[in-house]
Amino acid sequence: MFLFDKTTWKKAQEDYSNSAYLREGIAKLMIPYRIDIKKYNVNFDCFKNRYSYSHKYCQGSTFSMIHLAEDIDLWNLPLGYPDWFYAAFPDVVCWLLTKEGMDVAEQQLGTIDDAEDPNSGKLKVDILKAMVELYLIVKTKKLEVSN
Repeated sequence: MFLFDKTTWKKAQEDYSNSAYLREGIAKLMIPYRIDIKKYNVNFDCFKNRYSYSHKYCQGSTFSMIHLAEDIDLWNLPLGYPDWFYAAFPDVVCWLLTKEGMDVAEQQLGTIDDAEDPNSGKLKVDILKAMVELYLIVKTKKLEVSN
């Protein structure tokens, strides 16, 4: 059984060997959305080994992560999402790659000026959070990696 482990996320948030960007993601996304650390770790391992021809890395991953790793053209994945976002919110990413997801995000978020985090080169955490919120409103589903 997977469990949400706030203590582990808090330790990661306080670990200054992690980037400030990741620590902000933990504070604003992982903890509030109750991302299961074990599911996350399995998904992260699958994602980081996505170019491998072996699917052993994806055993135990969530449905959307397996879809991202096996069915999506990995060379065309959006560059603005950090790896940890793919692992924590693969269902949101899959939805954002659909016409519906792209249309809703564009309609609700419009063109976002100053959307890039200057230190990471990825989308700002607040933008990622807005995308998760849109997904939850439109799809009315529980996040795959949350508990």
